[in-house]
Amino acid sequence: MSTIIPITTVSSGLSLFMPLFILYLGGNVLDVGIAFAVYNLVSIPSSLFWGKITDRYGRVKPFIMLSVIFTLPLLFAYHLFSSLTNAYFFYGIFAIIATASSPAINILIMGTKRSKTLPKYFSRYSIFSLLGSILAYIFGYFVATQDLTTYLFILIFFNVASIFLAYALIKDQVRLIEMKKVKNVGKVFPILNMLTNLPNLSINIETIKRIRNTIKNIQKHDVYMLLIAIAFFNLGFYIFNTAYVPYLNTNGLSFSNIFLINLANAIAQILVFLYIIKIRKGIKPSRFYITGITYRSISYIVAAIAIFIPVFFLSLNIIAYFIAGFSYAIWNLSSSIILYELVRGKDEGYFIGIWTSLLGGSAVVGALISGLFVISVGYQMTFIIAVTATIFSGVVFQGSKLKVNKSSKKE
Repeated sequence: MSTIIPITTVSSGLSLFMPLFILYLGGNVLDVGIAFAVYNLVSIPSSLFWGKITDRYGRVKPFIMLSVIFTLPLLFAYHLFSSLTNAYFFYGIFAIIATASSPAINILIMGTKRSKTLPKYFSRYSIFSLLGSILAYIFGYFVATQDLTTYLFILIFFNVASIFLAYALIKDQVRLIEMKKVKNVGKVFPILNMLTNLPNLSINIETIKRIRNTIKNIQKHDVYMLLIAIAFFNLGFYIFNTAYVPYLNTNGLSFSNIFLINLANAIAQILVFLYIIKIRKGIKPSRFYITGITYRSISYIVAAIAIFIPVFFLSLNIIAYFIAGFSYAIWNLSSSIILYELVRGKDEGYFIGIWTSLLGGSAVVGALISGLFVISVGYQMTFIIAVTATIFSGVVFQGSKLKVNKSSKKE
């Protein structure tokens, strides 16, 4: 848990630093889209590669150490070699480095708890991850106004801390989960961890496996419909998020205020996980899915209309991105639960492979078309397209009649 905080501080900080850095170098929203597309293109094969290698090697600490150690020179490289081309290149390299530790961290966490308190344990894990994001945004708020490149030294500090903590505190343990489960986790979680460039969010599949009241006798058609719904949500997510930082900066917000807006997003996600920990009654994943779709669409609309009320532009965007964080957390949790319950015992590896491909592919497409649409039709129309894709995700979900009829109760 202690190691997760500085690791997430670096990854979350760098994911927000990237679009700001591109704007700082004179780039535009299309350049931001290219950077995100490069990251996701590289992440797809590298995620599968590291998951497979981690399975075969049987140890996790070396992969975590490899990731945190090789991140350090990359952060220095950003400071020493500042250009758009280098920004793309280094972000692609970071995708390889970051995904090296993702399956290892999730396997390590999965292997430490097998009790009935596991859902609560993993909610705490997610909160620790978000605490790292909050640290990244708080430091960014105070530093970015001076000189954006100074922020890299903050990330370097936390990266050094993660190296020492990982070396001192992380120990390889005897795995308490079946190898079949480990293989699936190695493939899924690198994608889940990279989904939220702004900010990171981890939902562990072992939590999903322990949720009761499973869906029975669901045909493959239903799985495909859910996957299509997830892909459209992720498409809208990247169309919006790719354009959002340039949108804020273009309309006069400082880099510090952009960090502040992302801080609101992370706080909203923590509140969701605190609610999951404290909840006494069961949750209904299907209802959570639609709620996430609804509020995510509202957040996009609020952000889009904020430009027409300049005096409240900052305040409205803080509210909008707070709602976006809340809605993303409950959508991600609910979609993960429903998907796993649908594929349980039914070609799990096959469907997980499709899942990772759709997430990565929709991220690439969303990032690229976001930049192109902003240049051709403007930010407002681009946000409307993001809303449309998000609502269509809900329409597909409702049309497929995918339900978890009984509440998934806390174990």
